Amino acid sequence: MKPMLKKLMPVAIILMISIAIAFANSPSPTSTQTVTAKADGELTIPKDYHSWPKYLSGIQRPDANPKQIREIYVNQVGYNTTQGNPFAEGTLFVMENYGVELDASGNPVLDASGQLQKDKLLKTFVMGKVKDGGKSVDPALATGDWVYSAYLASGEKAPDPTTGCRGCHLSQKEKDWVYRYDEFFQKKGK
Repeated sequence: MKPMLKKLMPVAIILMISIAIAFANSPSPTSTQTVTAKADGELTIPKDYHSWPKYLSGIQRPDANPKQIREIYVNQVGYNTTQGNPFAEGTLFVMENYGVELDASGNPVLDASGQLQKDKLLKTFVMGKVKDGGKSVDPALATGDWVYSAYLASGEKAPDPTTGCRGCHLSQKEKDWVYRYDEFFQKKGK
């Protein structure tokens, strides 16, 4: 072995070990949180959800009261779902609802392309799929194995999400009770 290689060999080994340690200790882009909550209001906001893939971003809701822009994240379990299939147990969604900027007259401020502009965070919603989740709810509000939690911008729990979240998602039975299912897979496929 050449003398220079003998000198570089220990440095290369130390570098490889350092890289392996860094990867082992780095935060994963997937959440390690598992869905164990069986009832609405028991899901917490995962600390790492901003590192997850976006389910959809900048969703314009001028029809909502108040008008909103929504950002939705999905953990890797949900992201790995293939179109035409239900989301797997362990799927977590986090949806941030933002208010929109208003002008002095109280009208929404639009950008050059006519889109609403994001203002302050209003609420954060968490939706998780767990075997036998939500079994304690009124059967008229059943949405498969999904459970829901809602939080105010302050991080405090919002009032009981059962009626609001479940009532809203009931219309999405054919898409595993998940809004914008087709839109997600269309964007994911590009």
